[in-house]
Order: sequence, then C-alpha cells, then structure tokens
Amino acid sequence: MDTNKVLEMIFVADDGGKITISVPSPKEGLTDQEVDAVMDGIIEANIFSNNHGSLVEKSGARKVTKTIEEITLQ
Repeated sequence: MDTNKVLEMIFVADDGGKITISVPSPKEGLTDQEVDAVMDGIIEANIFSNNHGSLVEKSGARKVTKTIEEITLQ
C-alpha cells in the first residue's frame, strides 16, 4: 500500500475563476500560517497567470492524502 500527500492551494483569478496549485509531498508539520504566508507571497509576486488571468486572492488550501492499494489481477 502506498500513500501520497499533496498540498493544494486554491486561488481566485482576475475573472473570478479558481486556480489550484498542487505541491506533492509537502513537509511534515507544515502549519496553516506557513501556507497562508506562501499563498500571500505567490499573489504578491504575480508569477502565475493563465487564461483566467492573474491570481488575485486566496480561496482556500487543503492537505490531501491518498492511499493507493494495488489489486492483483488473475
């Protein structure tokens, strides 16, 4: 059995669309305050843009854990 962890940071773009940035294998013990500060830095740096426009505000963040169990086929 394998477990994957991902940090998903969700932003609102210029046109109101939502954009998610996924970071695989975030460090253990990552605090809400650290994620909040990183998201503020991403918005301030204005380094990401797509067809929805630039990232203008935070919408949310979550830590996702996925367990993968292989099935043996006959």
